[in-house]
Amino acid sequence: MVPGPEAEWVWRMYEAKSDAARAIDGPMLLVVGGSGAHFGIDTNMIEERLGLPSVNFGSHGGLGIDYYLYRARKVLSAGDTVLMAIEYELFDQLDFPTDLLREVIYFHDSDYVLRQPVWAWPQFYFALTPNELITRVTAAVRTDQPLIFGRFRLSADSLDQRGNETVNKASIVDSFLHEVVLADPPVRVFQEPKAEIVQSVAAFVDWCRQHQVEVVATWPNVLRRPAYSEPPYPAFFTEFQRLYAALGVPMVGRPEDAMLDLDDMFDTAYHPNDLGRAVRTARLVDSLCAFHPCPWDADNPERVQ
Repeated sequence: MVPGPEAEWVWRMYEAKSDAARAIDGPMLLVVGGSGAHFGIDTNMIEERLGLPSVNFGSHGGLGIDYYLYRARKVLSAGDTVLMAIEYELFDQLDFPTDLLREVIYFHDSDYVLRQPVWAWPQFYFALTPNELITRVTAAVRTDQPLIFGRFRLSADSLDQRGNETVNKASIVDSFLHEVVLADPPVRVFQEPKAEIVQSVAAFVDWCRQHQVEVVATWPNVLRRPAYSEPPYPAFFTEFQRLYAALGVPMVGRPEDAMLDLDDMFDTAYHPNDLGRAVRTARLVDSLCAFHPCPWDADNPERVQ
């Protein structure tokens, strides 16, 4: 049996990004998040401005925050900085573990399950029925097959040397993809994040402190909508910032910095295209330079904000 194309893409992508991180000799900045970070933050721009090697460690929303942090621990060392750019809804993920995570674990990463309480193991291994497993195996393709979505295909080979996605070109976005983006619902407002997810993030932050790793957060990328300036969103964004503050994690920038126009988006309301990624990252870098001294600003004091 072999995994389906989506699970195989996730695994190979993580392996490529992990190799990129481990190849850095010395402190680095690691961007952690879901697909919004994967498509929407340019670590080359960050590295150029901060003078700090930076790797895009963004992944797939279906894996969940705990798995992101588990993978991040494997590549972080003393002196590194983590930039958490995690989507809002993942703090209130309704279905966990997802079928995608189960499939990744089943075929590639059983070590992750060993970190879970023993009583939780069955939900990772036995939640898929035999028929579901047969369906996945029947649909499986060669492990080197890219994940194809219309006119673009995703694979580990589509990443650059710092883990950034290269297929999300604005030049291939058409009216159909615009309609797909607009069909996505607005950010789902929730009252309280899931306690177990907050506990996972808190444990990660504690681990980082113990290992001399700095943690910073930023706002996740979304399509700009008029609704975000109206209730209940302003209060929701304030509570989201308080969530990080309660964990002792500073948050850089404003929610608006991560809001992009339709022409800046790729194939969902969370995925910028390459032009939108440049816009978002430029705003992010300005915020990071207010938090982390940037050599570029030191050499050009007239440009310091």
